[in-house]
Amino acid sequence: MSGIGRNAFVLAVICYLVGGTGMFSDDFPLVLMLRALTPSQMLFPGTSSAATPLTHLTHAWFYYLIQDGPAYLYDCVKAAYLFLSITLLSRFFSLWFGTGKSLVSAALFAFYPVHDAVTYWFIGQYLLLSFAFFAYSFYLMEKGRPRAAMLAGILGSFESYGSPALAAGLALIFIVRRDFRRAFLFMLPNIIYVVYYLTLTVYMGKGVARVPDALDPLILCKQFLLQMATFIDAAVGPSFWLKMGLAFGQISLVTALVAGLVLFAIARLPAEPEATRPPKELLLGALGVTVAAFAMFALTGRYPQLAFNLGDRVTIFGNFLVVALIASLPLKRAGGFAVIAVYLFAIGGVSDHWKSWQRQQQTVMRNISHNPQLLQNDSTAALYVSGNQYSLFGGISHIEFLSENFLAQSVVASSLRRPFGGEVIALNQRYRVEGEILTDRKYGDKRRIGQSIRVYDSVGDRVFDLPVADINVYLEQLPAERRTWAQFLGDGILRRSILFLMPRLEYAF
Repeated sequence: MSGIGRNAFVLAVICYLVGGTGMFSDDFPLVLMLRALTPSQMLFPGTSSAATPLTHLTHAWFYYLIQDGPAYLYDCVKAAYLFLSITLLSRFFSLWFGTGKSLVSAALFAFYPVHDAVTYWFIGQYLLLSFAFFAYSFYLMEKGRPRAAMLAGILGSFESYGSPALAAGLALIFIVRRDFRRAFLFMLPNIIYVVYYLTLTVYMGKGVARVPDALDPLILCKQFLLQMATFIDAAVGPSFWLKMGLAFGQISLVTALVAGLVLFAIARLPAEPEATRPPKELLLGALGVTVAAFAMFALTGRYPQLAFNLGDRVTIFGNFLVVALIASLPLKRAGGFAVIAVYLFAIGGVSDHWKSWQRQQQTVMRNISHNPQLLQNDSTAALYVSGNQYSLFGGISHIEFLSENFLAQSVVASSLRRPFGGEVIALNQRYRVEGEILTDRKYGDKRRIGQSIRVYDSVGDRVFDLPVADINVYLEQLPAERRTWAQFLGDGILRRSILFLMPRLEYAF
């Protein structure tokens, strides 16, 4: 297959996997926020993207132009970003492997089933783009093009908060070689970004600050241990095998046939040397990225490494090491083919899950847009929305929809084509009523309610008044939010260990 034919085939497969996924989670409030701006106000990044200004070009402008228009337009942009990322990443992997293996490794990383939020969620793709730009920056530096490499480094740095982990990890390869000049040139764009970020968030008080005001060494150590423990679970532990197994059960016949076609195309690739040079440096750089990311997340106190929910996007740093290890395994052709086959069918199942949930979201939004009680509402009383909080990947909560207040508010407003008269609140098992006080156990928020609350049941498409005396009973009947297999277990050492490392998760158990 020629280069053009191969690229066309890759793009066609990408379009099939991404087509029909559309918008999710934060996409909805971002559209509502940006659609209110004038073209002149869109010229420069706003508060939400000031700390990562390149996302204003790669994402905000598309929200502004497409808004809640045809979902396939978002799919087209997502497919384009995936094709670009795979192209740049394959150049990076070609420093160690042949053309075919480099392309397969890049595609596996882009569609890796554990971090599917990076693949199918439009705003989540910023992490993949940052990775691709940095990988290409390293490739260009290796090829003796430092100026072009630094330009790619600038793009990667200003695209993501997580870019320091990428810069530090890959620079480790140059440092071990004692090539300090190229290590400095490679890291310089990110040093510029870090100075920019700290100036903006710490000294100017703008953008989204991620660095805590004070550091507690004990908390830092606990958070680092949490990162390592949860990554092991997501990479090779129960969460990984559970997600892979559940993905197999969600693949459709058509997608299975597409996966088979891709497998056939990979089998047709000509045999290549195991590696054009030993991949020890690749593994060292990938390990450096992973450890640096753990340190970064431990510092911010955010995002454990979970294989489920949209927070699975942060596993992309560790999954870089996993993919590098898979690519470096000294497997015979048949063994490598078998490993890729397993991943291909899992990728297909994950893709079908996102498409299925997109269709469910559209059904719910269509119901809201035609519900007469919601259309005719002129009250400023709060509306409590239940049901359709997450997609269920097996029995585990995965893709957010009506799970948070800001999402429920945005979805209702988008469906009705106007703001709802009152506050919209996501009603779930996190809440409990004592007297006339409704408490959110996750955030600690308390609100006084009257004799009843107005509820919209998004599953049954009905609006009704729920007496305060019946609220707790109703809440118990709602689906539980389970974001990891550990939540299915009773009290024990594992649960106590989790709560020791992250006390704020008490509400989840």
